[in-house]
Amino acid sequence: MEKLIPVINKLQDVFNTAGTALVQLPQIVVVGEQSSGKSSVLESIVGRSCLPRGIDIVTRCPIVLQMVQMDPENETYKQKSDELGATEWCEFPHLPDDESFVTDFERITVVDLPGIVRNAIE
Repeated sequence: MEKLIPVINKLQDVFNTAGTALVQLPQIVVVGEQSSGKSSVLESIVGRSCLPRGIDIVTRCPIVLQMVQMDPENETYKQKSDELGATEWCEFPHLPDDESFVTDFERITVVDLPGIVRNAIE
């Protein structure tokens, strides 16, 4: 399944360019004003602090977290399952020291977007 994610991403890019959506994957996208708690909401959903948070503008570009179930026969899956006592785990390449966590989702994509900034009009 982990090799399938880049293929699905490319397919979604092609479908978006063509203006159609043939691949329907579960997604949660949070939109709101700057510093309104979008990242905190997503972290509550996935059950782990894994997104950048702070006082000023922190999320400067969309962050996509993709969670999928792996084949139980996969060696990496077996090793992580033994280490964590978990049946599911995720990797975050942008967080090199935080490789895995337990989740209840089978397959979901979570998208954290930068906040909407309002500028005064004179």
